[in-house]
Amino acid sequence: MEKLRSGYIDALRIAAIVCVLFNHQSIYYEVNDPVLCAFSILTKIGPPMFFMISGALLLGKEESFAHILKHRISRILIVMLARSVLVLLLMPQYRSHPLQVFISGNIWFLYAYLGFLLMLPFLRHIAKGANETEQKAFIALSIICYLIAGLSRGFSFTEGFTQYLPLYTSVLPKLSENIVFPLIGYFLAKGQLIRGAKEKLILALTAALHVILSVCLIKASGSSDHEHLEDLRMYFVIPLAILIFVLARDHITKANKYLQIAAGTVFGIFILDTTFFLAGDIEGFITSAIPGIPQFAACTLVVIAEFAAYGALTYLLKLIPPVRKVL
Repeated sequence: MEKLRSGYIDALRIAAIVCVLFNHQSIYYEVNDPVLCAFSILTKIGPPMFFMISGALLLGKEESFAHILKHRISRILIVMLARSVLVLLLMPQYRSHPLQVFISGNIWFLYAYLGFLLMLPFLRHIAKGANETEQKAFIALSIICYLIAGLSRGFSFTEGFTQYLPLYTSVLPKLSENIVFPLIGYFLAKGQLIRGAKEKLILALTAALHVILSVCLIKASGSSDHEHLEDLRMYFVIPLAILIFVLARDHITKANKYLQIAAGTVFGIFILDTTFFLAGDIEGFITSAIPGIPQFAACTLVVIAEFAAYGALTYLLKLIPPVRKVL
């Protein structure tokens, strides 16, 4: 089972980091083109997918809180500290506030993941205690509540239904990602949920409808506010993330050595990408070297270059035993 599971988990890790890399490209902000706008919604499944993978792998384990602190939380804290040092070295403007860099850095995902690890013992009780009916209800309520919250955000009306259901959603969807998605990932990995062709078809149609709604709301908003546009994407990605997870789970059944090697560099790629932010510089180089290249093609080349460069660097760094323990 572990070999069968690792095959699709590795593929999902790689898909998630590719989405994150695309999320940091210039095409992400092209909201006037419906196709690129829809693609930008697809790229939002990156962080949710990482949380789903974590839930699938960690919520079923039996670990003491001391073990979690020693082997999991300490690893993330070391990474956060090392990254803070890099930021201070590369960005002199932050050197007068080193503590602030560490406790409120710009990589929200690491803080959210740290929160997930701190809640891990309690989430395990929820995960293991839920029967199949309750699992289905949780997933359905999550989709419905996110949808209602997204529509209220898009149409600028106030409603109290999702406001008081913070376990499923919140004012900012990022604030509940580390609860909702790990539980969904665990339910999908361990049970018999969404196995039939009819269920998958309904899920695919639901995901398509959510993407279309998100595109329409983004286009209609005419807003350039980054957080507002983020919300109009994030509230609509649950069915899409579930669909990708289910398809990988049911169709990628074999572990692959090269896939495992690539998946093993994903965390390092994430840290390097979100520390150096070289996408703009690389894209500028590509557009200078290839005049007239379409923006999407240029951004795709940037993603390939970043994945290869950061992946190779991470692979080399992991040859150092202390580094391997945290990356």
